[in-house]
Amino acid sequence: MLKRLLLATTVILVLGAPSVAQATTIPANCATCGGHDTAFDVTYLLTGSTATEFTYDLKITASYGATLDFTYIDAIAFKLDGVSYVSTPTLTSGPDGAWQLIPGGLNASGCSGSGAGFFCAEAFGHSGASTPSPDTWVFEIVLTTDLGTGQLPLHFKARFTDANGNKVGSLISDDGFAVPENPNGPGGPLVPAAVPEPTSLLLLGTGLLFAASRLLKKAS
Repeated sequence: MLKRLLLATTVILVLGAPSVAQATTIPANCATCGGHDTAFDVTYLLTGSTATEFTYDLKITASYGATLDFTYIDAIAFKLDGVSYVSTPTLTSGPDGAWQLIPGGLNASGCSGSGAGFFCAEAFGHSGASTPSPDTWVFEIVLTTDLGTGQLPLHFKARFTDANGNKVGSLISDDGFAVPENPNGPGGPLVPAAVPEPTSLLLLGTGLLFAASRLLKKAS
């Protein structure tokens, strides 16, 4: 009986160990990301809450490779799945100049103004986000539910242009996840809590089973 109990405990430790959501890059399996050699990471951070409202910063960061085929990113758009907004999101900061937020999606010509659930940020009065430094957009979103620390499914699009504002190549249009910027909660460390490796857990379980076997032999 004791041996079975220890075996069950070992299985639970190995298979049931908690994991921390890791950042996912858009596009997935980037390679050169459709020729643009640019990838995006999306994170969220709780900045305030009431009994019925939860305010987050949604941060979208573009990272650039060495073989770019464009000069600027002049528009991005996102859609979060499974959330309810208290109000329309606001764009609190954007890279390299002035940006405007337009409800709706993104097509080859820019923010389209249509597409349920999408929100589009478009540069105006300048050319857009310039390379090669990483660029970041920050949106304030107010939701009716707490996101906790899980992965949040999203749809994402980005438009690329040359120095004259002409579209270069195809849009990036892909699905991915927003992940918590601070998985341990507001004010906590920005690194995940240590979780024992599966190998360590297996060794622990093996040791427990060996000890149980010795006890059973002595008892008999």
